[in-house]
Amino acid sequence: MSSLIPALVCLLWFSFRLGAEVSDTIWAGDLPISNLSFQQIHEGVLRYPTLSGGKLSVPVEIWFWNSGEAWLMFDNARWGHTDRERTQIWVPQNPNSARWEYISPYSYNAQRRAGTLQGRSTRLINSSYYYSGYFIAWSASFKVSGNKLKLSKVVFSSDTLVKVLSSSADPRNLPKGIRFSRYPTFGPVAVLTKSGGKPSLATRGVDY
Repeated sequence: MSSLIPALVCLLWFSFRLGAEVSDTIWAGDLPISNLSFQQIHEGVLRYPTLSGGKLSVPVEIWFWNSGEAWLMFDNARWGHTDRERTQIWVPQNPNSARWEYISPYSYNAQRRAGTLQGRSTRLINSSYYYSGYFIAWSASFKVSGNKLKLSKVVFSSDTLVKVLSSSADPRNLPKGIRFSRYPTFGPVAVLTKSGGKPSLATRGVDY
């Protein structure tokens, strides 16, 4: 029995180390997006120009804040937005806001070094860009190997295929922006690299 105790201690320590390898870390890379198809919409009426089958890659980061919360971030600096914070949260959120209800949990299996991510924002009040009940959500799977994180099965969803880009008196029924003909394809795989940054050291209003 006494010989089992050191082995159990070592196992627990190893599991703790593996679990801690994603907590308070930042991973950066490019997320491929394809099958982009949308048309301009103005006050509810479809107009030109249109785009069909477009492709691009966007710079993203995953911020693992702790052992249970992770954010998908857009890298403004790499995109060329020097007048904004370095990164921007893709799914709107503000923990203390009366305008949004937001969740962003993740799970991680230390032995498999794999996990799942998800985020969802629900609008609570009306505005000229959003309406009460509007939501946007995303989910993905990931696997860690050394300083690489493989992101797969990335899915975005919303209660509408319309993205309001300009102020509208009635964003639900007479929006101004673009209307997607279908959801774009994300991935199928994005490989992110562990950076030296830590969410715990980030400054609100500067880094995000």
